[in-house]
Amino acid sequence: MKAKNLESFRVHLASRKFNPEPLRTGAIPLKLPPDFTNGKGTVMLEPCRVLSVDFGASREVLILELTPKCTEWLYNLEKQNVENAERRGDVRLSRFKRAYGGMMNPPLRVWTKDLERSNTRIQHGAVVACGITPRFSKGKAYFDLHRDIVLHETPALKKVEYFSDGDD
Repeated sequence: MKAKNLESFRVHLASRKFNPEPLRTGAIPLKLPPDFTNGKGTVMLEPCRVLSVDFGASREVLILELTPKCTEWLYNLEKQNVENAERRGDVRLSRFKRAYGGMMNPPLRVWTKDLERSNTRIQHGAVVACGITPRFSKGKAYFDLHRDIVLHETPALKKVEYFSDGDD
């Protein structure tokens, strides 16, 4: 009986040597929404200047200064779905960091104009193209921010000049 136990131990999985396999990474798929002029649902705006950005809270908010073409499109869209539509020069895009079940939404991804992944932070004054999903509820229009943001131009950093009063 001891020999039988010894034989079963030799073929036991825990006593076998392991063969590590290298990690295989996949490519990150990028599928941007269609242009706002020919799309419905989630659409991609043309490049707009960032007026305000706040990605630190539980709700990620981006306020964009709209181009005249985007302003006209947005006004016509609101006019069809909301009674008190008004022309606006800017739009507030937002998304929650957590879904309704409490799980985290996928993080925002920033891309360059050449559609390569970027780690650049979006700042006030940058020119970005991002996707929006219009939502209409209780006579108001809301605009959800899409996960992918294309950074077209970063703001020029202002040189801060320091002066001294002579004391070192």
